[in-house]
This record gives sequence, C-alpha cells and structure tokens, in this order.
Amino acid sequence: MTTSEPNGFVAKTVGLIEDGGYQNELAQVRAKAALAVVDATTAPPRWTYAVHRFARNSIAALHGLAASVGAVDADWLQTNGRAIGLAWENLARIGEGATRESAILNAALAYELSGYQANAACLAGQLSRTLLAENVSVESLISTWLQRRLVQVRQLAASAMVEPPDQAVSEDLYRRLGTAVLADALRTASLFFLAGDDRLADATRLLDEAENIFARFGAPFESNAIAILNAALPLMASRSTWSVLKTQSAESPIWHRYLKLTARGSGGLQSRGVTELLPSQITAVNAGAIGADHGLVVRLPTSGGKTRLAEMAIVDTLVRYPDSKCIFVAPFRALALEVEGAMAPILSDLGYRVSSAMGGFEQDEFEDFLLQTADVLVLTPEKLDHLIRTRPELLEQVRLIVLDEVHVIEDFGRGTKYELLIARLKRKARDARFLALSAVVPDTTLEDFSNWLTFASDRFISSSWRPTSRRIARFVWQDTMGVLRYTPEPDVPMLGTFTPGVIVQRNYEYTNPRTLRTNRRTFPLKDKKDTVAELAYKMSKEGPVLIFCPQTDHVEAVTRALLRALELRQLTNESIHGYFQEGPVTRSVLIAREWLGPDHLVTKAVERGIAPHHGRLPELLRKAIEHDCREGRFRVIVATTTLAQGVNLPVRTVLIHSVWRSDDEGNRARIPVRDYLNVIGRAGRAGQETEGLVIHVILNENDLRDFNYFNDPANLEEIHGALFNILNALIGSRISDETLALVEGVLDP
Repeated sequence: MTTSEPNGFVAKTVGLIEDGGYQNELAQVRAKAALAVVDATTAPPRWTYAVHRFARNSIAALHGLAASVGAVDADWLQTNGRAIGLAWENLARIGEGATRESAILNAALAYELSGYQANAACLAGQLSRTLLAENVSVESLISTWLQRRLVQVRQLAASAMVEPPDQAVSEDLYRRLGTAVLADALRTASLFFLAGDDRLADATRLLDEAENIFARFGAPFESNAIAILNAALPLMASRSTWSVLKTQSAESPIWHRYLKLTARGSGGLQSRGVTELLPSQITAVNAGAIGADHGLVVRLPTSGGKTRLAEMAIVDTLVRYPDSKCIFVAPFRALALEVEGAMAPILSDLGYRVSSAMGGFEQDEFEDFLLQTADVLVLTPEKLDHLIRTRPELLEQVRLIVLDEVHVIEDFGRGTKYELLIARLKRKARDARFLALSAVVPDTTLEDFSNWLTFASDRFISSSWRPTSRRIARFVWQDTMGVLRYTPEPDVPMLGTFTPGVIVQRNYEYTNPRTLRTNRRTFPLKDKKDTVAELAYKMSKEGPVLIFCPQTDHVEAVTRALLRALELRQLTNESIHGYFQEGPVTRSVLIAREWLGPDHLVTKAVERGIAPHHGRLPELLRKAIEHDCREGRFRVIVATTTLAQGVNLPVRTVLIHSVWRSDDEGNRARIPVRDYLNVIGRAGRAGQETEGLVIHVILNENDLRDFNYFNDPANLEEIHGALFNILNALIGSRISDETLALVEGVLDP
C-alpha cells in the first residue's frame, strides 16, 4: 500500500478510511442522498449514522489524504480519495454536516487529490455560476482554478491583488491579504500550466504563506482548503501535458503552441483548458501512441480520452512528417461531425486544414478540392472507400490512420466492406501506421487486432480507468413500492445492503375534461413501459436520462407512458418539472410538426422535452433530434442503439428497459454485450457529471438472469469480422462435416 513508511497521522488516516464503521456510515449517507434525489414518498429507513461524527471523520480523512501524498501509492490515493470525495458530495446533496458550499469544495478537493479532475471541475463549476471580479474570494479563486479556467484565474488574481482603499475595515484586512497572496500563488502556478514556465516552487511558497495568514487569524476553512490545494499542486504538475510531453514541447514550436492552446481553451475567458492527461492517456503515450512509428490498438472506456489521444497522435504525425496527411475514420456520420467539431478549432490554429466528408460515394468538385488540400481528413468508411478508388495517390502521403470504434467490423450490415477497406488500406498506404480505438474490444481479441493492424502481437494497451464513477443498480418492485439495489463497489462495499424507495404506485382520481366524469387510474402499472417512464420522470430531477429500448415499438410504448405520466399529474393539478413544460420551439419540434403533423406521438413528445429516437424516423428528424440532444435540450431520451453508438450525449442516468430484440424473421435474441456496454457508457459523461447511474429494470427471473449475464465481464463476445461470420455461416449451411473431412489438409484456411 505504501511506498515509504507512513507517519503516525497518515497511518491513523489510513485506518479511519478503511474502518468498517466509517464505510457503513458512508453507505448510509449515499443511500440517503439517493432518496433525496428521487423525492421518495415512502418512509425512510432508520439511519444509524451520527452526522457530526461522520463529517468530523470525513474532514480528518481529507486532511490525512493530503498529508499522505508521497507516502502512499497512486492506487490507494485514487481509491480512497474518490471515497472521501463521494462522502462530501453526498453530504452536500442532503445538506448535512456542513454548508453546501464548503461540502462541495471539500468534495472537489478530494477528487483533485485522487486524480479525478473531471469530477473536481464539475463540482467546482457548481460553486461559481457567477464570478464577479470585484468580489474575489478564496472559494471563487479555488473553484475557478479547479475548473482549469486559467485565463480567468489570472483576471481574478489581478483584481484580488489591488491594494484595498484606506477606509477598509481593519478586521477585513487579513482576509484581503490572505486572498491576495492566494491569488498571487495561483497566478504564478498558472504560468506553468499555461506556458510551461516552471515557477511552481514560488507558487508553493506563496500557498504556504496564504495558509498561515488564514490560520493565524482564525479562519480554519480557508486555511485548510489552501493546504489541500497545495498538496494537490505537485500531483497536477506530474500529470500535466508539459511534464508528460516535455520532450515534444522542447523540440517543436508547434507542439509548444499546441500545449498552450489546449491549456488556454478555445472559448474565451470562460473556457476550460486541458492541462493534464488522464491516467489512461498517459499509459497510451508511454506505449507509443506518440513519438513512435508502429501502430497501436487502444481499449479505453467511454470518456476515457480516446478522441484527445487521437488528436495528439495527429499533431505528432504532422510535426514529424510535415508533408503528410492523417485520416480519421468514424463509422457514423454523427460521430464524424462530432470529431471534426472537437479537433478543427485547435488544429486550424496550428495551421493545419481539417476537412470532413460524410455519406456515400458521390463527390463534387469543391469537396474534391477540400479533400486534396486538407492535412486531416475525417471520413466515414463509405467516403474513404470512394476516395481511395478515385484518388489513390492521396494514400501516398498518409502516415496515420485512426480507426475509431474499430469493433464495427463485426457489424452485419457494414462490417464486410469496412474490413475489406482496412485490408486495402494496409496494402496501399504502406507508410501509414494504424491507431485503432474502441471501448469494447475483449481481452481475447486485443492480440488479434494487434497482429492484424500493427504486425506484432503485443502492441495494444487496455485501461479500465474512468474519469467518473458509474454505479450499477437493479430496480425491483416490493408490493406497491419500487426500490433500487446497488451493486456493491470496492469503495463502498456495504452499499448493496440498502434499498432506498424510488417510485410508488399511485391511484389518480380526476375529472375527465371531455366527459366531465370522474376517472380513476393506477400509474405506474408493474410493466416495463410504465416502470421506466416513472423512473425516468423521477431521476430526471438530477440530470438527463436515457431510456434504452432494443426495439422501435418499445420506444413508442415508453414514450406514450411518459406522456401519460405527465398528463395524469396535470389532470390532478400536480406541478410537473419545468423541463417538461412546453418551451421554446426547437429544430426537432419544427421538423416533427412539418414531417409528422402536430398530433403525432413524436411531435407531442419533443414538444415536452422527450426525445424518441429510432431507425424508422425520417433522417432529417433524426439528425435534428441528435443535434438537440447534444445541445442538452431534452431531459429524457428514449432510444434504440441508433443513438448509443459513439455520440457524446450529456446523460447522467441510463435506464435499461430490456435487452432482447427480434430479427426480420421473428427470432428473438439478446443484444450483444458490447452494445450493452456502449449504452451504459453514456452514463456520467466526464466534466458534466461526477457520477453515472445505470438502472436495470428487473420484473422477473429472466430479467435477473439478463442482468447477471451482461454484468459478467467474461461474457463480452470475441470480435469476428463480418466476412469471417458470413463464410462461417456458409460453411455451416452448405458444406457437411464429411466433405470437410475429405478435403482436410487440401483447403487453405
């Protein structure tokens, strides 16, 4: 556990965090916070934790965590730092143990220490919705720093360091002085993260001085917060882009500018910069994703930083081979547009031209000009196939080919062409290396992909590290009450013992506006559509919800149930959440009204902030819904896999309606495990949520078997190319075992 013998305080902290009593109280606080999120109408469990003791232990654990930096290994710091962050975050949610602001700041600092900087930034953003330069405080400075709004930190620092007027109250001078010294420390530290100017020793000295000023004048909260921030500073520096990519930035002015641009951000004063690499990205860099000429297969979980890694690999290639081109292959149009939008601003600022082309095999003169002059091409497989047929000479310049979501080669509809396309690229783009990315390649297939794409069996990396937490829960009915049963996690092993009430069956009585008679209706019924609809309504209070349905008719049924849930509340004069009120007319609403009419189910849904999405919708409407989803204009999304593949959706909760679907011949089968993992990967997007929640609805024993099946890592299917599967099926149906025995040893595999 330790890299050196811990001192007494650190050892005591280790014992406290790992103590069963503390873990028990943490589990109770988490369960209580879960109940608060959904406004449970049932009587709460009898809590046995003592809030003041738990808060006192949590603050001691936080300080012990800071003191343990350098004395414990990174894994221990990561695991237990996340647990402490979770404790303070949930105290903030239930409003116990401390003010909401101080609890959130403590949680953010704990996440920062443990390396979960996306969680730290997300929580810090809740503290600084409005920052006024003329009212700079310790909280505003630290929260802005944790969000990596470094340009804004410098502006706030300039305001904080202005000499106070002569009439300033003497009692307030120490606070002004301490805040000014903190501002100077963060301004100094920002020079390193913005431009690589290493003055971190000066920043550390100033942080010590600021801490002492607040401690001397009896301000423990400010003093403690600054001390914890000081402990986090060397950790931030060690994983910074300037440290990890030190060689690249020293040797190339383009790399140097790239690191400055990413640290500054591209959205002006309010933009968040990228100053550090995630552990998964650092692993990939060290394995040769940057600075090497061999290919690499990379398996990272959703939100694990695949797109940023590809962007760095592109910069590396264009710097080392100035006249080269890079190709990014995105299997879906929506994903290709998203990738282009993410990369184009920074690459263009570096002087590189980024061009995308979507769709099929047609190409006009202007598009042809863009493709020939671009340094980076973002293409769908179909467009790339057309390009190498009509402009094969372009491949002579290609030095890097990024294959995103490479597991698509198994797709029955597109996999064969994609696999053959890659085979042609291997043959014709001889100077190019491949960077293959996926979140769902199983262990048994990683070596196969490495052999195929890199000509070596060991050129692959795999990381399970996620920048946000993800909790898995089962929903079950107990009489008329619904409960959640969380899957225990290593940081909260007792979590599974708590079953907080979530939804309750209700009897609605109302006057029918058409018949003027009294009607009575029970909702939700104990079926899938009503259950997930009521769960979605409840969970939407905390953040956007994605309901996954494997079939189109399920999407429609759940959408109707959601509209019914809203209607029943309105008929009984119950207020409904504001995001389900009819709001501004969006692109989706306009197109749905024009294409489907005002009375269509989909039109009514999008008008109420509910987004149905499936393959039978008109393509123009699907694209509009995807656009509005990315813009965060829907609180609930009801979708098949059409909206779960690769697109960055801002979702906090994923509800699993079911996992079986029927093919064209009426045969029912489970969806592939990789599709399930792609769906639940939408829960808890980094920087937007600190935690994702996946709820699998369990109504019978079959549902429970499905839940256990999909949550067993051993069941992730091996990936076989679609061409292999087709040939295998032909052999199985057209060639007998006897025939195979006769030609064994003659047929070449």
